[in-house]
Amino acid sequence: MPTVPDAQVLGESDISDLVALVTACRAHSAPHAFPAAIDVDWLLAEPESRAAARCWRDERGALVAFAMAQQAFGNVLFDVHPRARASITEAVVETVLAVLAESDATSADTPLESDDPWRHDVLLARGFVPTGDDVVHLRNEDLAAYVVDEPPDDVTVASNADDLDGYVAAHRAAFSTTYLTRARREAWTLTEGYDQAYDLAVHVDGELAAFAVTYLRGSEAEVGVVGVVPAYRGRGLARLAIGLVLGRVVAAGATSAWLSTSSTNVAMLAVAESCGFHEFRRTTWWRRSL
Repeated sequence: MPTVPDAQVLGESDISDLVALVTACRAHSAPHAFPAAIDVDWLLAEPESRAAARCWRDERGALVAFAMAQQAFGNVLFDVHPRARASITEAVVETVLAVLAESDATSADTPLESDDPWRHDVLLARGFVPTGDDVVHLRNEDLAAYVVDEPPDDVTVASNADDLDGYVAAHRAAFSTTYLTRARREAWTLTEGYDQAYDLAVHVDGELAAFAVTYLRGSEAEVGVVGVVPAYRGRGLARLAIGLVLGRVVAAGATSAWLSTSSTNVAMLAVAESCGFHEFRRTTWWRRSL
């Protein structure tokens, strides 16, 4: 039987190899499925995630597997190179679950693409079950029809990069969470395609009321985060924020855009569809008790 290599703490010298590994491990047809190569830098910019990341190298020194416990979310992320799956998958999954168990998490969540039979079988065999909360991915290939050129008179537009602390407070209010910190927000700027021109802040009467954080990669834009502060909901500001940022990316050469939201977020699904986005893929999240 082949020897199972020991898990190692992910070091700085491993990052470029990790990007290549994540790309090589894509067992499905969704290149941007989380975590993709474009997510590595900002994920590892978080001290907690870096400390909870492990990697495995084979006898030749090649990186063949990685795992990360996102303790703030109760998530586990992992992948194994196809040529090493038969020998070390069990060790990879058990290691990352053990790392997550060191936190206050009582369960582990992980994403699954519909056309990834290897991961499906791994999760099923280890007691994971679908949570029922999918991530819906939507695409718009007719951006010009939904562009908003200018905001209404009572609205001003700026970049969130000008006031990261203000953004963190607005994000926490919009999503009823305390997860986001300034350091985590700064890590977003490491993501490929980030430009503060597409990091849009919508102000009403001088107050940050809505936001849209977008990344532009070639001719495709990703509307990464859209939110509205509770006091300003019901005014069409999410739709306005999307329309304004679409205007900016179209001017920069974008011909298509995509965004993702929870299948339970009925309001955001309605906004996305009103802005010309249509579902093209789903990611299911699976869970098991710790």
